[in-house]
Amino acid sequence: MTQRETILGIIIILLCILFFAGMEIAFVTANKLNIELKKKQGKSSGLILSRFTERPSNVVATMMACLTLSLIIYGLLVHQLLRTAVWMPIHLNNEYLTSAFNFIIAFLVAILFGRLLPRTVFSRNDKLLYFFSPLLQLFVSIFSPIITIFVGIAKGILIYLFNVNGERLQSSISKAKIDQFYRIGKKLNEDKPQSDGNARMFENALSLTKTSVRQCLVPRTEVIALPLTTSINELHEKFLSANLSKIVIFGKDIDDIVGYVHQLDLFKRPTQLKDILLPVFTVPQSMSALDLMSKFSLERKSLAWVVDEFGGTAGIVTKEDILTEIFGDIHDTNSSNYLVEKKLSDREFIFSGRIELDYLNSTYDLDFPAAKAETLSGYIINHNKQIPKLNQRIIIDDYEFEILSILDTRIDKVQLKVLG
Repeated sequence: MTQRETILGIIIILLCILFFAGMEIAFVTANKLNIELKKKQGKSSGLILSRFTERPSNVVATMMACLTLSLIIYGLLVHQLLRTAVWMPIHLNNEYLTSAFNFIIAFLVAILFGRLLPRTVFSRNDKLLYFFSPLLQLFVSIFSPIITIFVGIAKGILIYLFNVNGERLQSSISKAKIDQFYRIGKKLNEDKPQSDGNARMFENALSLTKTSVRQCLVPRTEVIALPLTTSINELHEKFLSANLSKIVIFGKDIDDIVGYVHQLDLFKRPTQLKDILLPVFTVPQSMSALDLMSKFSLERKSLAWVVDEFGGTAGIVTKEDILTEIFGDIHDTNSSNYLVEKKLSDREFIFSGRIELDYLNSTYDLDFPAAKAETLSGYIINHNKQIPKLNQRIIIDDYEFEILSILDTRIDKVQLKVLG
């Protein structure tokens, strides 16, 4: 081959590398809903990609195989072009320095076309996936027979030699890809402040497997509960005053939770509380929030009793509490659950009792010992040994608290002053 033919071949193979690497990224990050919509509209790209989504591993394997083959050809062509150093502006007499320099140049070009450009171009423009879908179908059709064999062998090795469940493997791969391309997208869109909220929710959803029930629960000191002997009228009044949809019911004490009642069941006109009592299951504090969400769906319940290592009540947790970990607190000014954060001065604040201590420490540079309680209300009650009275002033370490409002078993709003 002449030098001109070699250069032309390198340009063509670099475009192939860009195409195969980019199509893998575009396919994995594609919006499956949009693909189905295009299929319903009868568009050819939607029909092609819809078939691919049924066996995504084959498509990804095909792109990886084509990319590997392209890189091998690229290496051969580059070696042929760079084996003489006459093209370099400064001639290197040492053959080892020449080889090292040639390798660095070839490596940087391969990284540019195989990693950087595909992520930038294809992850930002999904239209390229639809535009090149016929070409993608061509390569998949050509390599499909051999790729199917290798994919089957790989799955067999994982399942029979390493005892990896097929569904679990698919889930792990999907999550890894999601996490990888989320980080790519976040970096590409870091200059768009309007996406911060969505990014934060997505991060929370990805980290849900690492979130324990301990981080989501309503602490024991803030649980609103009634004894089993409570009358229906008293229950009705408690629902009105507490503004809750569910109330926990206990037997002897709070460590003997027997179930809960839902306010909608009052429309059944029960004669006694036992008639509408719903069972509750127990979970440990160390249980992951994701496992608890699955258990909620399996048990068809929305409230669980959280126990500590001694079998006592650590608190309760609802499905809404876990969703709050993902979406954050919904600030509704018409709701009593609205979390107040008001800075009066550098040393004085007004906070809702439900605000978590970790949040206050990181946001306002305070120094609460988070190990003693989850929320500000729990921290004050734990220290005071009882629910404080309205307008009562309490000094704990370097902080002075003035109780501004109280709701049943928790502090609703408090004024904080930093001392010293």
